[in-house]
Amino acid sequence: MTRARTGERPATIPDNLAAWDFAPRCEGTAHPNGNKGHDSGPAKYAVHIQCACGLAAVMLFCAGRVSYVLAGDVIECGACGRVSAVRAFWERVEPIDAPQHEAAPQHEAAPQHEAAPRAAHEGNDLSEWAADLRARACRPKSIQDMTSTMRTFRKRIAPGLALRAVTRTDIVDFLGTPGWAPLTRRTYRTTISAFYEWLTLTGRIPANPAARLPRTRVPYSEPNPLTTEQVQQLLDSGVRRRTRVMILLAAYQGLRASEVAAVHGDDVRDGMLHVPNGKGGTSLYRPLHPLIEAEAKHMPRDAYWFPGNAAEHVAGRSVSSTVSAAMRRAGIVGHRPHQLRAWHATELIRAGVDAVTVQHSMRHATLGTLHKYVHPDAANVRAAMNLLPRIDVDTRAVAPR
Repeated sequence: MTRARTGERPATIPDNLAAWDFAPRCEGTAHPNGNKGHDSGPAKYAVHIQCACGLAAVMLFCAGRVSYVLAGDVIECGACGRVSAVRAFWERVEPIDAPQHEAAPQHEAAPQHEAAPRAAHEGNDLSEWAADLRARACRPKSIQDMTSTMRTFRKRIAPGLALRAVTRTDIVDFLGTPGWAPLTRRTYRTTISAFYEWLTLTGRIPANPAARLPRTRVPYSEPNPLTTEQVQQLLDSGVRRRTRVMILLAAYQGLRASEVAAVHGDDVRDGMLHVPNGKGGTSLYRPLHPLIEAEAKHMPRDAYWFPGNAAEHVAGRSVSSTVSAAMRRAGIVGHRPHQLRAWHATELIRAGVDAVTVQHSMRHATLGTLHKYVHPDAANVRAAMNLLPRIDVDTRAVAPR
């Protein structure tokens, strides 16, 4: 693997990560807080990478979840030239113990070293689970999110506790972590349940500790789309063309952030927009709105509209971050970029478009999903209530019996 930054390190990584005889430095080039190219701070984790071409390597980072690397495609495989080696193929993370010098005997007896052997089979479990998910035709993004969720779970449960040794009590305690939003709890519950069901079905554990976990109650909340006035306010706030096109694609084509990020000049043809990688792996065509058709004349015709690193497009979270920043500058609070998509559905329903057509415009698999996007119209509800049969009600005071 070709590294963007190298610290002082041996030519090969020793198999025993407790046997470092040097002070490794973090090799990351971009951190979650936005600091680029830092070269301070010791490395704490060795990330094992396996490229599809078969080349393997180990990178050193100061964080076990190398999200700043996964987001940036900063590592290139020296054998096949892939620039997404880390994002697509990283296998497992192992903690790096402090350098072993005079105090080596004490560290060798430390309890945390007993957990080192279990990291290998757990890395294999997660890799083989990911392979199983691919065989089920799960999207790469979904697989990445699910394996990342399990790595977070492994990191936060009791130190040294192997994933295969987790009990139902451990999982319930974890899901009860204070301060989490209900959707966060449900995401963890769904992923943990899927992983342990797979471990059980494949004979890796005798019983499923995640069976019959408490259901996570997610309170109902009404959709909160931007108003038309807020959409206009956002567009009039001095945004650049690049940001304006992102906003228009979300509002007038109803695209998700990840779909906006992936728009290519080849996707715009003959008044139609091709959405090749929609949710659930769908590939659909929808009519192009006139506003998007006008903007398309100024966008690349044979390249991504929003290019990122190494000939790839930007990530969906980059689109969300860009539009969120524009909203803050425009003074629009209490809304997220995804609610531009809710504006799309709400305004179509208010205009009298039938629900099935709106479902198709939103590219929902089922009609039932639409209620999560369409804001209730008080005038329509009032008009509907007035259609109820009238009955005579004696409003005079009546003595209680």
